Amino acid sequence: RPGIKIIKTIRVRTESDLNQCREYEGAVDLFIFDTRNNTADDTGKHFDPTLLAHYDGEIPFLLSGGIGPDDTDKVLDFDHPKCVGINLNLYFEIAPAVKDVDKLNAFISKIRQNKR
Repeated sequence: RPGIKIIKTIRVRTESDLNQCREYEGAVDLFIFDTRNNTADDTGKHFDPTLLAHYDGEIPFLLSGGIGPDDTDKVLDFDHPKCVGINLNLYFEIAPAVKDVDKLNAFISKIRQNKR
């Protein structure tokens, strides 16, 4: 339908994992780059955003992968022309799928106040 955006999560552990992006060019509107884990219960691992320096695709993306309230410097230091936002998940939850609005507001305020 018109107006619906297609988002594809790409799990990345090494630079070569970014090659998966090529097969989705022209089919998706946005990527989420997240941590590739070894097991299904291996969640919350921090993503190494330096791997994304090697992403040279045209599709914009969200940075993801264990970003929490204490990661403002990491987010502010990250710079990539195709990064259009961040995905805040696990570390902002007070229960599964329930976000702590105070944590989210505090994090977003820090990011907005410290734009570099």
